[in-house]
Amino acid sequence: MKQKRLILGTIVCLCFLSLGTPSFASPRNPSIEALKETLLVTFYPSISNAIAGYYGDLFHQFRTDDAKILSIRETNQGRIVVVQVRTFVGSHNPPYGLETITLRVNSFGIYVEKFQHKNV
Repeated sequence: MKQKRLILGTIVCLCFLSLGTPSFASPRNPSIEALKETLLVTFYPSISNAIAGYYGDLFHQFRTDDAKILSIRETNQGRIVVVQVRTFVGSHNPPYGLETITLRVNSFGIYVEKFQHKNV
């Protein structure tokens, strides 16, 4: 008797569990802005180190939402990405310069190839 109840209970539980409708995530293409922001956040340490190396301090900052990716081109050794940022010290101070940084990106890391400064 107990065995029949156990088997019946198991069958009832399996029936209830099988009634759930599966949910599938709909595929979405990320926006260009989301991709740009992701790249800039990935490049942030390399850009910050290049700026610190140029100015000789850690006070100069930049905003990723104000940065521009000027170009991305493919080479035999990875990709070359040119990024432009405005540097400032403190959130309410005017920009110090317009920095154009050329990065080489490959499977080994992100490397600064060139740093150009322009007074603003």
